[in-house]
Order: sequence, then structure tokens, then C-alpha cells
Amino acid sequence: MKRFVVPLVIGGSLTVLVALLLLLRSITSTEPSEPVATVPARERPVGSAPTTSMPTTPASGTPTPVFPAAPANTGERMPALPAGQSGIQSAGSDDAPPGTKLNTKNLHLGMPALREKIAGNTSQIASCVAGKRSSGEIMVTFIAGNRANRIEIEQTDIDGETTTIDDQPVLDCMMAATRSIRLDGLPREAEAIMVYRSISLQDGKITDDKPTKFSYIR
Repeated sequence: MKRFVVPLVIGGSLTVLVALLLLLRSITSTEPSEPVATVPARERPVGSAPTTSMPTTPASGTPTPVFPAAPANTGERMPALPAGQSGIQSAGSDDAPPGTKLNTKNLHLGMPALREKIAGNTSQIASCVAGKRSSGEIMVTFIAGNRANRIEIEQTDIDGETTTIDDQPVLDCMMAATRSIRLDGLPREAEAIMVYRSISLQDGKITDDKPTKFSYIR
């Protein structure tokens, strides 16, 4: 029995020894793995802002917003304002305010009537320069207003910018004579107008006497 045990022990020992040798050889013969190459990070310039990726817009599939259409012009007219209320007046005179260009009533009471009335008053202002040798221009202004359906001269004055005569008694006399003018009415149903009366003198005689313009003041 011992004769068979000894060879078995020896054979087993050899087997273990061969296995260890083979294991040791496999360990020592293994080559080291190649180093992994590392790529250096890209340096960013000092002071530059970090880049951010912009969100991409899908090329298709996004619903397009729908806006409501503008209301169509139906051609309906706005309701007209009653007469006497503020707003755009018509082209006629029925609802036009007094003293405006849209009011065309009594136009004959404008410059035609003023020329006639001033011409009838020239003889009175002629007495203001009787015995005088004055020459020059006098501009008398006066306000004619409607008071209880009667036109009165409310105020008279001398326009100093266009008047070249400085004889105050003559100027006072001409203003007083102008206040005696009586008008039959006012144009465009106005309540008051300001009239400019131009008087020309040559050696104490009146060579021209006429209204140059007037304006509506109320």
C-alpha cells in the first residue's frame, strides 16, 4: 500500500509545482497596457464670456400663431350730432357757429357795409383837421358789438404802429367821430367785430378813408 502512496504524493506535488510555475510565468510575461492619451482641455481667453448653446427652434411641427383679422369697413356712417353741439359742422349755415367761415349769413354786412358807413362818417372826421396842416396816416380801430339787437361802437383806439401823426387832439377827435357810426348788423351772425379804419391826410385834407380789414372777436 505504501508503495502506491508515495508515487501518488510525488505526482501530486509535481502537478502543483508545474501549475505554480505556469501561473508565475503568465504573470511575469504579461505586458503593461498602453497608457491612455489625454487631450488637454481647450483654454479659454481671459475675460471672455463663457459660450452658451442657443436653443434650437424646430424646423417644422411648431404651430403658427393665428391673429384675429381686422374688422372690415362696413361703410356705415357715424350718427350726426344735433345742431348746437360741438363737433364738425356741415358746409351750410343752418348749424354753423356765428362768426365762423362756415356761417355765410349776412355777408353783405361785412366789408361792403363797412365801406358805406365809414364813407358816410368822413365828413365828421374832416372837422377834426379843420385849420390844420397835418399830413400822414392814422389808423383808428373800433369794436362793434351786438347789444340787445342793436349794433353799438363799444370801444375805439389808435394803432400806434401804423399811425404817423402824433397830434393827440386830432386823434381824440377822430376816435369820437368814429363812435358815431351806426351799423345795421354784423356779418356771419357775429356778436362783435374789430374794424381797422385807415385815414390818410395831406396838408390837413382827407385823401383816403376806408376800412382795411376786420376780425371776429366773439
